[in-house]
Amino acid sequence: MSKIHTLTGIRGFAALWVVLYHLMRPLWAGDAVPVFFAHGYLGVDLFFLLSGFVIALVHERDFTSFQWGATLRFLWLRMARILPAHYVMLAVYVALYAVKGALRQSSYNGATCDATAVLYNALNIHAWGVLSRTSCNFPSWSISAEWFAYLLFPLFALAFVRVRGRVAAGVLMMAIFALLIALAVWTQADPTRWEVGWGLARVSGEFLIGCCIYRLFDIERRSPSRMPWNWACGAAFIALIALAGRVHGLALLPVMALFLLSLSRCGGVMRALFDNAVMRYLGETSYSLYMTHSLLILAAYWLAAKSAQWPAVVSYRYAILAGFVALSLMGAHALYALVERPSREWLRAQWDQGFPALRGRRLAAQ
Repeated sequence: MSKIHTLTGIRGFAALWVVLYHLMRPLWAGDAVPVFFAHGYLGVDLFFLLSGFVIALVHERDFTSFQWGATLRFLWLRMARILPAHYVMLAVYVALYAVKGALRQSSYNGATCDATAVLYNALNIHAWGVLSRTSCNFPSWSISAEWFAYLLFPLFALAFVRVRGRVAAGVLMMAIFALLIALAVWTQADPTRWEVGWGLARVSGEFLIGCCIYRLFDIERRSPSRMPWNWACGAAFIALIALAGRVHGLALLPVMALFLLSLSRCGGVMRALFDNAVMRYLGETSYSLYMTHSLLILAAYWLAAKSAQWPAVVSYRYAILAGFVALSLMGAHALYALVERPSREWLRAQWDQGFPALRGRRLAAQ
C-alpha cells in the first residue's frame, strides 16, 4: 500500500485552511475573523504530521538498514517533489522585486527578497536560522524546514522500523511530543507559531510524530483492534474544528494525530467526505496551492489598504474572498500542470533510467 486516498484529501483541506487564514486576515482587518479560520496556521502542523505519515508509508521499507543508494534515491525523489515549484515561485518573486521594488512597499510580515535571501532560498536553507525572518515567497519557509526533516528521515527510520508494538510506538510518539512541550516551556512560545529558526524544531518534530502515527497504522492494519474508527474519526474532526484557537496549539497535536490515524482506518461518512474526486484533486494540487497563494495574500493586503477609499471592500469581502480563493485554485492548477507534475515525473525518470544524458556524454567523451 503506497497511497491512502482519504489522506490525499486531507492535504487539500489543510492547504485550504492555511489559504483562508492568510486571505481573511487582511480582508477582515479590524473585525473578528471566525475562530477556526483565524488559526489556520495550524493547517501547517496538520500537513507536517501528514507528511511524516505518508513518507513513512511510501519509504519505510527502503530503510530497514542504512544504504547510501536508498538514501540518495530518497533525497532525489524529495528534491524532485519540492524544488521545481519552489524555484519557479522564487523566480517570480525575484522578478516582482526587480520591477520598481513592487513588493518592498507591500511585503507581508517583513519578508525580504534581497540577494542574500535569494541565495539561501536557492539553497533551500532559508528557514535554518540563517535569516531572521521569512523571505521571498514567504510560505516557502516550511519547504526549507521540510527538507531538513527529509534529511533526518533515513536515520530516524532505522529506529522506528524496529518498533513493533502499539505501546512502543505510542511511547516514542509521546517522547517527541514531550520534547516539543519542553521547548515551548523553555522558549515561552507556542511552537505552532514558529517559522524561521525554531520552525525546524516545529516541522521536524511533527514530521517524526507523523512517522509514529504511520507505525500505529501499520500495526493496526496487521493486527486490527476493536477500536470504533468511524466514531473516533468523526469525534476527532469535530474536536479539531471546535478547539482550534480555543486551546494551546500544542494541545491540538494529539487531536490531529488521532484524526489522521482514524481517518486512515475509517469508512462511512468521513471517508466519503475526504475520499472523493474534488478532495483528491485538491490534495494532489495542494503543494502548488500552498506555493502560489502568497501572491493573492499580497493582493489582499493591497486591497485592504484601499478600504478607506473603497468601502465596498468591506461590504463585499466574502465575494472578494471567494474570488481570491478561485484565483488561488487557478494558479495552483497552472503550477501543478505546467511545472510540478511534469518536472517530478521527468526527474524521477532520470533516476530510474540512470541519467541517460550523462551516460551519453561520458560515452562520447571516451
